[in-house]
Parts: sequence; C-alpha cells; structure tokens
Amino acid sequence: IRLWVLQIPIAGIPPLALAILPISSKIKAPALLVHHEKLFRGLISRGFRLISNASDGASIERDCQRRLAALGSPIFHIIRSPLLEYEHIRIPLHRLQNNVFATMQDSLHGRKTGRNNAGTGARGLVLGNFTVHYEQLYDMAMSKNTPLYERDVVRSDKQDDNAAARLFSAAALEHALEKPDENMGLCVYLFIFGELIDAYQSRVMSHHQRAKIALRTRLFLTTWKRFLKKQGYPQHRYYISAQADDIFSILIDGLLGLIIIHRDHLQSDKSVPLLPWKHSTHGNEHMFSGMRGIVPDFSLVQAVQMMPHLHATVLAAMRARFSKAGFKGVAAGYQTASLPDDGSIDYKTLAKFPSDADLTAEMATAIEENIAVWSLLGLHPELLNSAPDITPEPSPVDLSNNVDLLDETALQTEENADLTIRERLQAAIDAVQQISDLTHDEKSQIENCTSAAAALVMHNLSIMYVFHPLISINDITASDLQPLVLTRKANQTTDALVGVRNYKVNRTGTQNLTKAQLKRMAREDIPESDARGSSTGLNRRVRWTEGETEDGGLESADATAINGNSANAETAAAGRASEVSFLDFISEGGISAMNELMDGRFAFILHEKQILVAKVVTLYTKTGGKAGKHAWTPRTANIGAISYMLVQTFQHSFAHVFRKIHIAYAAMGVCRFAHIPHGSFLCQINESVKTTSDGIELSKSAATTFRALDQEKDALTTSVASLNTVRRKGKQNISIFDLEDLDDVSS
Repeated sequence: IRLWVLQIPIAGIPPLALAILPISSKIKAPALLVHHEKLFRGLISRGFRLISNASDGASIERDCQRRLAALGSPIFHIIRSPLLEYEHIRIPLHRLQNNVFATMQDSLHGRKTGRNNAGTGARGLVLGNFTVHYEQLYDMAMSKNTPLYERDVVRSDKQDDNAAARLFSAAALEHALEKPDENMGLCVYLFIFGELIDAYQSRVMSHHQRAKIALRTRLFLTTWKRFLKKQGYPQHRYYISAQADDIFSILIDGLLGLIIIHRDHLQSDKSVPLLPWKHSTHGNEHMFSGMRGIVPDFSLVQAVQMMPHLHATVLAAMRARFSKAGFKGVAAGYQTASLPDDGSIDYKTLAKFPSDADLTAEMATAIEENIAVWSLLGLHPELLNSAPDITPEPSPVDLSNNVDLLDETALQTEENADLTIRERLQAAIDAVQQISDLTHDEKSQIENCTSAAAALVMHNLSIMYVFHPLISINDITASDLQPLVLTRKANQTTDALVGVRNYKVNRTGTQNLTKAQLKRMAREDIPESDARGSSTGLNRRVRWTEGETEDGGLESADATAINGNSANAETAAAGRASEVSFLDFISEGGISAMNELMDGRFAFILHEKQILVAKVVTLYTKTGGKAGKHAWTPRTANIGAISYMLVQTFQHSFAHVFRKIHIAYAAMGVCRFAHIPHGSFLCQINESVKTTSDGIELSKSAATTFRALDQEKDALTTSVASLNTVRRKGKQNISIFDLEDLDDVSS
C-alpha cells in the first residue's frame, strides 16, 4: 500500500491523507511517478503552495523524486565561498507550474541510516587514523553506566527510532569519549550526523545555526571522499553506503533549500516561520500507526473505511506527550508521538532567515569547524590539495600468473619546477618503491625520505593552525573534547536527552506514589536486554523484508557455527597452500581452538599485491545465504567462518621493522587500514609483536616467516585472487573487492 499525505508545516496540525493505492513494493519509479505527478499538479492547480517533496529513503522513491523535479525547471541558489580554495555551494530548487519546491528526505530515517551504516560489516569506515565499526557500539552497550541498551546493538531493530536517538545523543558521545584513542572516529561520526539531524529536529535552534551545520556536514562528507580518493581507498568499501550518501546530501540541500524558499519565494507580508521537522514522512507514520491501532494487519478496503475515523485518532496521538517509558523503549520500531517541545515554539525566531552575506559567514565558520574535527582524526583537509592522486590497481580476478612489469617512464619523469618540495619528495618515493632487491643502506635512505615527508606534513600542519584560528568549537583539542559534548547537549532534542538508559529523573517524594507507580519505576531501572516492542515479531519482519531495507546491519553472531558459504570457503582455503611449496600450515591460518583469532592479534595478509602485517581491529562472519548479514564476532577458531575483517596494516621497512605509514601514501602522514575477506588472510603471528611510535617490530621467527612468504608472493597472489573471485552464474567473474553495495554482498 502506498500512502500520500499533505502536511501543513505548523505544530499541532495533523497530517491529511490525500491518496492511498494498492501498489506493490516492486513498482519502478516511472510507474510511481504517474501517480505522484498527477497528485502534485492537481494540488498546485487548486491553489496549494507546495514547498517540499519528501520521502523516507527508499531508492525507488528517491528516483521518483528526481523524475518529478526533472519535469520542472531547475533553480540554483549560490552560497559564495569566503575562501578561494573552496568552491561555491549550489543549492538546487525546482519550479513546477510556477511553484518552487525542495526535494527532501525524512530526517529521522536519516538518523537510522547513520546508525545502521556505523554497524555494518560489509564496509569498514575509515576516517583518517581511525575507524568506525560495530564492535565500538557493542562495547558501549556492554559497559558500565552506558546510555545504550543491549537490545540497541544485539538482535537490534534497524527501524528503532529510540535506539537511533540514543546513539546520537550527547550522553552516547560523552561515553564514547572516555576512550578517545579507540573511539575518536566514532565520536566524530556521532557528532557530525547527530548535529545534522538535530538541525532538522531542534525546536529552538536558529536558522543561521542550522545553515552552518548543513554546510559543515557537506564539507565533512566532501573531505571524507577526497581523503579516501587520495589514499587509494575504494569508496564503496570504506565510506558510508551510496544510498546513505545520497540521503544525507538530500537532507543537506533540502534544509538549505527550505531556508531559501522561506526567505525568497513565499509571497507574504510577513516572513513565514520555518519548522524543518515538519518536512518529513512523519505524517505518513502517524497515519499507518493510527490504522494499525485499529486493525493491526489491515487491507486496502479496511484502510479506506478507517479514513473518516483516522483524523481524530491521529490528532489525539499527536497531542499525547512522550512519557519516560516511551523514550526508553527498546526494539520498538517507529516512534510516532510528538515531542513535548512542540507546545512552546518561538515562531518569531523561526521566521528569521540568514541573508546571502550571513550564509557566506556561516560557511567560513563551517570551514574552520571542519578543519577542527578532521584535525582530531589526524588530518588537515588542506593537505588534500597538494597530496598526489592514488589510483588503486584493479583487483585480480582469475588465476593468471602475469606479473606487473615496471613502468620505465615512471623513473624518467622530468622535474617540474612548479612542484613543491614535498611533492617532489613524494614522487621520488613513489618511483623508488617499485624497485626491488635494494640493499640495507638503500632501504634506510628510503625510510629517511618517508620520515622527511611525514615531517613536512607536521610542519605544514603547524603553519596552517597559525593562519587558521578556529571561529567555533575553538577550544577543541585531542585532550579536551568537551566542546563537542557541550554542543550536542545544547542542540539535542528531548527524546535523545531523556531516552538514554542512564538518564535519571528527580525521584523525591516517592512516598506519595502508588504501588503500581513504584513497580513501574523499578522496572525502568532493570536492563531491558530482552524486551520486545509491539509488532516486532513475524508481522514486522514480513513488512521490512519484502521491500528495500536501509543499508547496514547491527548484529552479532557466534563465529564457530559454519554456514554453507563459510564451509565452501573453508574447502577453498585448503587450496591456498597447494601452490606454496613449504607453507602447508597457511591452509589453517595458524588458527585453532587453542589459538583463536581475535581483536588485537597480528597476522600476515596479502593485500594490494604486498605481504603486510595486519593488526585485527574487528571480525565479521556471514550469517548464511546470499542475503545474509555480516555479523560481528569477538573471536574465531576457524578462518573459513570469517566473511570480512577490518585490520590496520603495516608495511615492511627493513629487517624485522614494519612502518605504519606506507610509502605510497606518506603525503598525509596517516596510518592505513584494510577491509578484507578471509581469502586475503595468510596466517596468524603467534609470537609477541613490539609496538613502536612509527610501527611495529617482529621477533626473529616472525621475520623469517615474512621473508618466506615474500619469496612465495607470486604464487600466493594467484591463490588469493582465486579465493577472492566471486563466480556468478551467467555473469562475468568479479573480485569481491569490486562488489558494489547492492551487487552480491548484502549488508
């Protein structure tokens, strides 16, 4: 069933159901557009002023929105950059029958999308020197005085609004910051996307601040993608999903577009207040919630019959205020009640809009704040301008034994007088890296060049900080991150404040409470790890597995249970040693029930045609079947059970020393991570590994193993390429590294 709703963007006014049709979830965008366009044009022709067109994130609905926008004429509002090195920002608006509108996404769906992307095992999110992954969320939920519930991360409901609010709350950020060395990437992630959602949901924030947050998020996402490109990370494996990126981009453009429409395109004697949280699909959820409250599993005929009664039902639901239990519900799916803040809105503040000069000033602030948060991640965004472009080599697919030949022209490049010293140094390092059989002295000289490149990076950082004082969040340092928490506390909404597990209310005067009230209060203090919300059983599963689901997977699993795919992979893994004359033990990966693989362990892997040392960050196992989720596991006794692992990699320097900053990527001075399948795993290092400021040092025995593996690199490359090749019936074989989000690996 498809439902179209009209929402007057004023607090307290219920949505009005416009149309309901029996349309399959498998409908394509062109067919859906026929109904959507007819309704849109019909409303405009009858004098309705439509200023937004919102959906809840499904790809078909986003496609339908784009097709509707293409029927009209585009309008671009330019926000001029305050700095020459930054591009102007174009805000897209659309004019249809002289009606200017913005394309929108539901911000609360966006918050759940952000939550799900943080916990998926199908990707390994890399932010500078840090990562974001499921295990961080799990550790938070299992720690003392945590703001999260266990069910927020274990057997979680991906559509749980309360769980998403808790994760992006100020309390969750503050809790994560207790371990900044481990969670800095997660902390920045929670701050950036939590702020974007609250730029929509806040009832008190000024539109100047909303605009700054939207611009900062745009800059952050742009910097993230540029960083991945410069470092040679494939975006589809180390960035949020393409769907999530599209949703957040629409949210950013939509919010800025609404500000421009209210400021420039509404014909009125007075400014019309903008309530951005009303531009969403929340009205649709109100309607569906009201219908399910009458008939849990209704048909189209029943839905039509309920319409006369639904208006009063939805109005009563909207007037109901959140209770504490409502905030703290777990695995409860959609939250449809209105925030209590809706009763005390300052419409005068919401009717004041930034001028073009104000928007440019807000962009200047956003630039400085983007520099500040990326500096926490070990990277200054302006380094990206001079860093060389890295083009990853295609992932090997077949069993070809061809060896890449050295490109002689790489060593004969003429010196460019316009290159900076650091760029020349990087070019020299890149060229020398391709030479093999170097002496110990030559390797030491290359190591010194790498250190020099890193020193230049740090020197540039110190200069940049002198000439770019922070305008906002200006007290933030790696040792004092309270400005982030204070900002989130100021901007978060009531559901995020009160819904966290460790939120406590003043309980004075409990002697006057009834016995039932005291029991209810006691239950609220008991961990709700096994609680189940209404309609979280089979009927909810059917509703959310028939159509498209949001990308991500907050799951955990026992890696000792080997499913069909893992069993096949284990059989294939036995062939890894068949072409390697002396390393029969790598078929088992040096892993056993007495010597399990787990976080923090070191191993040898083959990645990007190199033998590298890897430190395990987190492990995932696929739960079975083509559409199975990549669920987190704390350890494994069988390498065949692992679907993906996220590791930090170390490159050989000389003798038994391995560097954390790889030569080819030294320009930005950040360490390196890899999100790899089990086929790239060679064997665990069972001896102790010494950690240094620049990398690691292996024992003599482990160093001997490395040299033996390196001598067999060609044979290993062929074997690993075979293991990592996905053979698709009726399609060309493809490397698992090249699979896109919606190809053969489901998240």
